[in-house]
Amino acid sequence: MHRYTVPMRSLVYYWRAHVAVALAVVAATAALTGALLVGDSVRGSLRELAVSRLCGVTHALISTRFVRESLAGELDGRTANRTSDERGIGSPPGRAGDPANESNRRPATDAAAPPAGVRATPIILLPGGVTHAQTQALVGRVNVLGVDGRFWEIGGAAVVSALPTNADRYAIVNQALADALGAVPGDHILVRIGKPSDIPTETLLGRKDDVTSSMRLPIHSVLPNAGIGQFSLQSSQAAPYNVYVPLSELQRALRKQGRVNAILVTTHGTSIDDGSIDAKLRHHLSLQDVGLTVRVDRERRYLALESDRFLIEPPLEATVRTAVKATETPTGIQRDTVSDDATTEILAYLAKRITVGDPNQTRSIPYSTIAAIAGDPPLNLGDGRRAPPLQFGEIYLNRWTADELHAEIGGAVTLDYDVSTPAGGTTTKSTSFRLAGVVDMDAHGADPGFVPEYPGVTDTDDMADWNPPFPIDLSTVSPRDEDYWDRYRAAPKAFVALEQGQSMWASETDRFGRLTSIRIHPSVSADLDAVAATFNRALLDEIDPSAIGLRFRPVRDEALAAGRGSTDFAGLFIGFSFFLIVAAAMLIALLFRLGVERRGRQLGLMRSVGFRPATLAWSLILEGSIVAIVGAIAGSAAAVAYGGLMLVGLRTWWNDAVRTTSLQLHASATSIAAGFIVAVVIAVVSIAWSVRGLARRSPRALSAGDTDHASPTIKQSRKSVAVAVAALIVAGGLFLASRAAWTTEAPTFFGVGAAILVAGLAFVRAAISATPRRSISRSGPSSIARLGIRNARRAPGRSMMTIGLIASASFVVSALQAFRLQTDETATDISSPSGGFTLFAESAAPLLYDLNSAAGREKLNIVDDSVRDALAGATVVPFRLRPGDEASCLNLYVRTHPRFIGATPPMIARGGFDFSATLADSDAERRNPWTLLDRTFPDGAIPAIGDEAAVKWQLHSGLGDDFTTTDDAGTTRTLRFVALFKGSALQDELIVSESQFLQLFPSTNGFRFFLMETPADRDVQQLAVGLERELAPFSFDVGTIRDRLTAYAAVQNTYLSTFQSLGGLGLVLGTVGLGAVMARNVFERRGELALMRAVGFRTRTIAFMVFAENATLVIAGLFLGVVSALVAVAPHLRDRPGTFPWASTGLIVLAVLVVGLLSGAAAFKHVAGHD
Repeated sequence: MHRYTVPMRSLVYYWRAHVAVALAVVAATAALTGALLVGDSVRGSLRELAVSRLCGVTHALISTRFVRESLAGELDGRTANRTSDERGIGSPPGRAGDPANESNRRPATDAAAPPAGVRATPIILLPGGVTHAQTQALVGRVNVLGVDGRFWEIGGAAVVSALPTNADRYAIVNQALADALGAVPGDHILVRIGKPSDIPTETLLGRKDDVTSSMRLPIHSVLPNAGIGQFSLQSSQAAPYNVYVPLSELQRALRKQGRVNAILVTTHGTSIDDGSIDAKLRHHLSLQDVGLTVRVDRERRYLALESDRFLIEPPLEATVRTAVKATETPTGIQRDTVSDDATTEILAYLAKRITVGDPNQTRSIPYSTIAAIAGDPPLNLGDGRRAPPLQFGEIYLNRWTADELHAEIGGAVTLDYDVSTPAGGTTTKSTSFRLAGVVDMDAHGADPGFVPEYPGVTDTDDMADWNPPFPIDLSTVSPRDEDYWDRYRAAPKAFVALEQGQSMWASETDRFGRLTSIRIHPSVSADLDAVAATFNRALLDEIDPSAIGLRFRPVRDEALAAGRGSTDFAGLFIGFSFFLIVAAAMLIALLFRLGVERRGRQLGLMRSVGFRPATLAWSLILEGSIVAIVGAIAGSAAAVAYGGLMLVGLRTWWNDAVRTTSLQLHASATSIAAGFIVAVVIAVVSIAWSVRGLARRSPRALSAGDTDHASPTIKQSRKSVAVAVAALIVAGGLFLASRAAWTTEAPTFFGVGAAILVAGLAFVRAAISATPRRSISRSGPSSIARLGIRNARRAPGRSMMTIGLIASASFVVSALQAFRLQTDETATDISSPSGGFTLFAESAAPLLYDLNSAAGREKLNIVDDSVRDALAGATVVPFRLRPGDEASCLNLYVRTHPRFIGATPPMIARGGFDFSATLADSDAERRNPWTLLDRTFPDGAIPAIGDEAAVKWQLHSGLGDDFTTTDDAGTTRTLRFVALFKGSALQDELIVSESQFLQLFPSTNGFRFFLMETPADRDVQQLAVGLERELAPFSFDVGTIRDRLTAYAAVQNTYLSTFQSLGGLGLVLGTVGLGAVMARNVFERRGELALMRAVGFRTRTIAFMVFAENATLVIAGLFLGVVSALVAVAPHLRDRPGTFPWASTGLIVLAVLVVGLLSGAAAFKHVAGHD
């Protein structure tokens, strides 16, 4: 006989028993493999969603800087060899047709031809808000896209054919935005966006009152939330709010004709690497794209480099110096004889007043330009000498000003000037100087070119027509001042040393800039045009676009990387299905053991005829392994259905955990194979464990059906009592610890409940192991029930396995509800998750005025008295904002560009929120961990604060760990977490200090994120509605802190509900295993039961006895688990009695009780029917 003969024939002969085992394997495989498929499906769906939202875009340039629209055509080769005027640029201030202007970019023929299929699409992409013109419904955080036919081509021919013709004033919205607005085609909407400004709005010359723009447009159509209708460059599974407007219309509204701030690159059937697209950008970049102009002054023979931003950005200063060196020839550049520098650096400013004289008799001139000059100034003094370099504290006045003020050499001259304040206002400062000389009013001394063009001032005919962004008193302007303006324009009336000028007017030296122009002086014999052309080309060669925020992001690669997901849903659902898998494994072991024990006579006979125990065991395991493989194959198919059902749950019942309905099933062969292998291993191990020692039983014992020799002992009983006492001591210690201030109550009470569960199980084990002291001598139902209960002692191992499984599962399923989060409406303490705040807000356009001051509210045009009064009693804390990917659990994607907010010094001093851990060393830092944001690390790491849950689970980092990000210049910077919030309202953001924020993102202007602290008696909802209405031009979107915390809590609560549902299913399945235990017990005692029937016991009485035994195990397990769980959730029940899920927990307990009792009855009926 072949060694495989017995296992194969047994498979066929005992097929009914094997079908039951195979079904248990199917359950285990389906749960395990289905969980892996859920992970595959979430990752696959996230990747598909991220890629589909890009609509074929592989690289994208998104900047706060606006570049030429035609740059896109030059990048993909559709536009080449265009002149400045053809590109819609025009000549910069100065001569039209200057060589300096004609050489503002490299010849297009020098560029390598782009790969076929590569297309670059120019668009404008800005944050904004949309208001329904009729209903006034407001939606914030909207993507406003200025697009034309080139963009719609990305969406396909069907989209292009549906566009309106002969119209440029319309809007197209996607379905998500239409639903939020309650809008349909034909309705009118107000699209509001922040208006970009070339000149930084936080500087004195920035126009703080002109930072928004709006358009009233009819809705032409609504795009579905798919394809081009869900276009987005951000990683989030939630549908974006998109509004599409004609590019030309948006350019007009922003006064950015021919300019865009984003270029999208698509590749059709080809590929392009990151380096090549950036190289092409660098090659085709022009000075206009950078915002620079090289002005040629032929009369005075110099080149002046000026910026559209008025101030030259710091990254460009060093670039200019390098370009000058590359331009030097023996007859090209003339070096400064004092500083040996080939350039003259200038900072121009406007003085409110120039005053000369003593305090009793002063003479002054209003509103005069001042030039701060470095090195040897290109000026001549009135005595004919070349003006020497100015020293700190010295000043030159020009002849006109000195005469007007009757100034004397060596006398005191005072400059009064305004500087910007953080609250959006201005303050006047004064500095005194010693008059070191009087400048001749020759071509150099009366040069208006010291001051770059500034619209609204330098281009006006009269001073009375000035329109500066700060208040001026034109009544102080005299006819003599107007005469000066008519003759000399913006020529400076005074000159100071550059170092001192920068100390007065450029306090943020590394942010917006320290210079208004840089002059280059060609030698007398040099060809001015040739030097200008050479310098321009050298400058373009040296400019690094990335350093000024012009770089292409590999958005497709980022989307694929982010699509891996921040949450391991495979592991998560394996955890959710844990009891389901354990219950299935237990069923496999019990059912297979039951089937084998019913073959005891066969096994005894085989032993008697010479089969060795090892051979017999191998035969049984092989037989079971074949069953496991067949069951796992069927289970793999069932896993697809199980995974699909879980995805249905995520799209519906558990949608709060994912916030998307776009999850589709993705079944990978790898996951199915892995699940199959692991399930087979679990099944085989369970089968091997179930038959352990069975083959070693004597042939006589096997033939007699004696397959289990375990029996209770006094020693085991004493050990169990010792374990119970120790567990109770632990429970008491944890309870006492929960009263201390240094513990967290909910987790501690969970430990108390777990310890009580262990103690309860140990006492039950001791009771089962103890020898009964009295016999049962009376008749009646109670005695029969006692007999049934006592029968549970016959197989203590099986009984404890059943009780332990039911108790543990019911405890975990119920007790984990202690970790269900609930937002406390009354928790407004400064150390609570709300931080003491009640409202938060985000604006599309920056706010530059202080909402806490009456003057600021007036500047922001808040006219509603109720809103003004409410704000007067509130405290608004502003933050700098750099938009990005949400860092909280609401975002399933890996965060490639997280949101940052910059905390101001007042916020750092205020503090607030609850912290789970900090790196505090001092008492001051422990009292207020926010001060850790000002800590300095030797390695240059930037201190940061994040929420513990977001940092741990989404960013996969922790306290003291480093996290890297990219700053405005494209440089990788390191952040170090110095403190972690505990369940705060700031889970979406990473927080750094304002000073560090401005180093990371210097292009940021104003404040766009706000937290508001309101008195307890204020109606926060009314204030929120009022603020949104009054600050609608800024797209001010207000929400309550409570709603934000509720949204965060919903994720964890949904996970708990999922675990409870699947854990409850596993608990019910495990209870079915109780039927197998009872069937085995009844089968082993079939002789005893037959004897009882023979001596007169009715079948009903015997059934009642078996029922009592079965009920004892079920009720004991449920009682221990539920009581221990109630102890664990005691703080939850005390603080939030209405939030515990009594209904669902009660249904699970009831289902376990009913299924357990029915399965026991069915087992008895099955065995009794066969015997």
